[in-house]
Amino acid sequence: MKIKKIDLYIAKKFISTFLLTITLLIFIIIAFDLSEKIDKFIDKDAPVSLIITQYYLNFIPYFINLFSALFIFISVIFFTSKLANKSEIIAMYSVGIDFKRLLKPYLAVSFLLAIFSFFLQNFILPPANQKRINFENTYVKRNPQTKEVQIHLQLDKNTYLYLANWDVKDYEGTFLSIDKIDYQTGVKQKMMSSFIKYDNNTNKWQLNDVVIREIQDSTERLQRYKTIDTLLPITPNDLAYETTLLETMNFNELNKYIKRQKQRGAENINELLVERQNRFASPFAAIILTIIAVALSINKRRGGLGLNLAIGLALSFSYILFQQISVSYGVAGVIPTFVAAWLPNFIYIIIAGYLLYREI
Repeated sequence: MKIKKIDLYIAKKFISTFLLTITLLIFIIIAFDLSEKIDKFIDKDAPVSLIITQYYLNFIPYFINLFSALFIFISVIFFTSKLANKSEIIAMYSVGIDFKRLLKPYLAVSFLLAIFSFFLQNFILPPANQKRINFENTYVKRNPQTKEVQIHLQLDKNTYLYLANWDVKDYEGTFLSIDKIDYQTGVKQKMMSSFIKYDNNTNKWQLNDVVIREIQDSTERLQRYKTIDTLLPITPNDLAYETTLLETMNFNELNKYIKRQKQRGAENINELLVERQNRFASPFAAIILTIIAVALSINKRRGGLGLNLAIGLALSFSYILFQQISVSYGVAGVIPTFVAAWLPNFIYIIIAGYLLYREI
């Protein structure tokens, strides 16, 4: 497609309106968030420099990603309705530009925004979320959960782990037991430790008061060690799963974590699979909602901009609501995880197709 002045004109309107609306939203959200958390910042003596650089600078991309599809939709309805009300759309039609040709710059910009959303969500946002969450745990949350008890994990097909207590904050635990089992003969090896600690610098575990019991046929061998520094097939994230953990993983880390959790028969596997599918599905919302917004607002109608915005808000919020419901069913295992992530897109593609058919 040869780029013409009309394409650049629409693209400029699209991008500028989106940036304006999302910027206004961010300022409003920051104002409300600051008014809500200011007492906590003061109580915990949060440095102003950290509030700005570690919290709010990482807070902004989180909310841009959260509301981008919604504000792409509103932006398209807003500026396209204005073009229609000023008879600019009629002028474009009169010089031979049909609806399909007019739609191309909208699709081009929405496609670029969808790509940006994908990279933002999968690679840029996770480290920003990690800094934001660390700040919240230090200066906002009053009583963060720091203890886990009675942890059971399947490390592989034949290996099981038990840990009596785990300190999430200090990466320390007590009463570790790792059993390697032969399903025909029973326990082959049992390793016990009274105290364990994870070293972030070396990615190794320090085990104290270690007893290793090995059983071969009818022979039993017992080994004792005061301290061992070793690698174990677990990380602190395996011992204390938090709902915020997924927000801090980039796409590659998420895939590795899913593979590891599948091997261990983790209970939260559906949540992880839905999250991975959703990272592909959610950027497509920008394109689908753009098509719907153009089809709704490209013609003059009684009620003008106000009616178009009302219809647009109803549709966009229904999309978000339906997405949340679908994800909940996917996490619960009621519907397949692929369907849970993509079903809202499939339904709204049908709506977009109907509106396009009506215009074309």
